[in-house]
Amino acid sequence: LSSRGDLKVALARAHMSAGSYRQASKLLARPEARANPAGQGMNAYMTFFGIPDFRPNYTRAIDFATQAVSNDDNMGLFIWTLLANSNRIEASDFELSGRLEQLARQGSPIGKYMLARRLLADENRRPGDVRAAIGWLQSAASEGIVDAQATLAGLVETGEIGVTQDAQRAGRLYLDAYLNGSAVARFAIINEGRERDQEVMRAMQS
Repeated sequence: LSSRGDLKVALARAHMSAGSYRQASKLLARPEARANPAGQGMNAYMTFFGIPDFRPNYTRAIDFATQAVSNDDNMGLFIWTLLANSNRIEASDFELSGRLEQLARQGSPIGKYMLARRLLADENRRPGDVRAAIGWLQSAASEGIVDAQATLAGLVETGEIGVTQDAQRAGRLYLDAYLNGSAVARFAIINEGRERDQEVMRAMQS
């Protein structure tokens, strides 16, 4: 391991895997762990989910996630996505557009999804922004990002913002998202629309 911070983070990760969350929390509270990108991402995770005391602290989670994203940590980016999806923050509130684009171009699946989300949320978006967002969204969905799969399924189903409408493809995307644990896809499949259910069934049989 290259530093004391790496060691603290590795030990904290081992404690978390063993269910020793308090010990992990103590290790992550050390300055060298907080200065470590992976430690920042893990601290964002702990504070978002309220580990170990079941008391989430979203203010601290935002701080840790922002630090982690700035240091190219995927866990921090994952928590940042959860914060945005739960309306704790808006992706456009951060001055990290350049960082998101950099992460996306470096191949980060979550970075691709978050960049697409930011572009689509921009009220002043241009047609080129929409095309770019759909491209990033498709790439993230193909790499297993559940929220990207569910978002793309909805766009493909309705044909919004210039996306080619395709009920069969939407069914496959909803199924992929559902199998990967998407609550949005589960609701869409179980509670809405006989036509959509038929397309999902076709996707299951193909």
